[in-house]
Amino acid sequence: MISTYMIDKRFRTGHVTALLDRLAPAGVDLPLPLKARLMQSQAGPLGLALRRVYELTYERTELADRMLAQLVHLQLSDGSFGGDGGHAGGGD
Repeated sequence: MISTYMIDKRFRTGHVTALLDRLAPAGVDLPLPLKARLMQSQAGPLGLALRRVYELTYERTELADRMLAQLVHLQLSDGSFGGDGGHAGGGD
């Protein structure tokens, strides 16, 4: 199980995508198409990490606020997050 400390450490160093395998529920390997889709933008792994922070803490935290601010920053004017809607690259 991944801790909020590890999530925070990866978030602070900009290695959110490295969390993707650790964030899969109960250590289940994500299907390759799903994993590839989530890796198109930093927003996919970041959103899963934010969900996990709330699951572990059951409250609003400084870490969750920073992660949410980053997600808002990554969102494009059309509401997508880089890889969504045919956009290439995007938020990375």
